[in-house]
Amino acid sequence: MFGPASKSYSQTLHVANPGNWDVIANYPVGTSVRAYPNTGQTQNWISGTSLPAALSSWSSMVSSYSVTLNAHGGTVGEAAYDLWLDDWHNEVMIQTDFAGDSLRPRCDVLHDVVATQTFGGTDGVPVRRWNLCQFGSEIIWQPPTGTNYSSGKVNVMAMLTWLETHGGGKYLPAKPTLTAISFGFEICSTAGRDQTFQVNSFSLTATPA
Repeated sequence: MFGPASKSYSQTLHVANPGNWDVIANYPVGTSVRAYPNTGQTQNWISGTSLPAALSSWSSMVSSYSVTLNAHGGTVGEAAYDLWLDDWHNEVMIQTDFAGDSLRPRCDVLHDVVATQTFGGTDGVPVRRWNLCQFGSEIIWQPPTGTNYSSGKVNVMAMLTWLETHGGGKYLPAKPTLTAISFGFEICSTAGRDQTFQVNSFSLTATPA
């Protein structure tokens, strides 16, 4: 169980392995993120490396995933990658599958899109369009409203490198270091009902430069 000492908050995690797990969550109505259950890893999965390691230490980073939100009326949340760089100073999210857009609109509805870019076409990654939003030091890639990617492949390296090479340091500084990568669910509300958020599969392949 997870959350404040209240019967209206609960979260139970069931894990078979990092690519096969679910969380049964029960949160009241709201639009703020209350929890982020996730599969996570700091960058030192490569033997012999230590923090900080330059993003350029890897030539590619491709991830595949499949999720089921089991959303109902009142569900607010999304599946998302949470990427941390520069010793936890810069955060980049790649949000993929949404529930509750009418309650927690995406940045295109809020007119907060700062750039639009297409990624994919190599390494089995489908060509998809993404909107970029920025809130302080947090950068978010989102599919356009009305589009959800409940499964697929993401070129993580391409999306991070674009941020490094565009915006003149506004998005990411030159030569950023990679701190951690995670994938899971930003959960805001289940409208006071038990709801199962399911990771059906997940993998990340990082190739050293």
